[in-house]
Amino acid sequence: MIDQQEDQEDNDEFVAQDIQDQADQEEAVIETLPDLPGEVAPSPFEISRIDLLTRAIERHPDAPANYVIRGELLLTDGYAELAAQDFVRALELADILAESANWGYIYRALVDRAHEGLRRCQ
Repeated sequence: MIDQQEDQEDNDEFVAQDIQDQADQEEAVIETLPDLPGEVAPSPFEISRIDLLTRAIERHPDAPANYVIRGELLLTDGYAELAAQDFVRALELADILAESANWGYIYRALVDRAHEGLRRCQ
């Protein structure tokens, strides 16, 4: 259990750096989001941020911060249903870590942001 907590804390520390390194070293590949009726297409800048966060989630699927931030971007772009899925996943991960991690207050802040995101999705 302690090893898992330490791994999660290490994982979260490197997520932001991983995203920045990807942006610096690669030209972001812009993937189109599904066309949803009545939705405004996101700007290319935000698509690449969503793409980078998706890559970070693939590499670090247990880091709740990635889901919260991607959910906020999706919500800003009008994809409330996809954003809600990210907020729910962030809550699942962050609730446990908020109670067990040494830096639980960080995860508590993520829980608060995910709850606010879900509220805004409705």
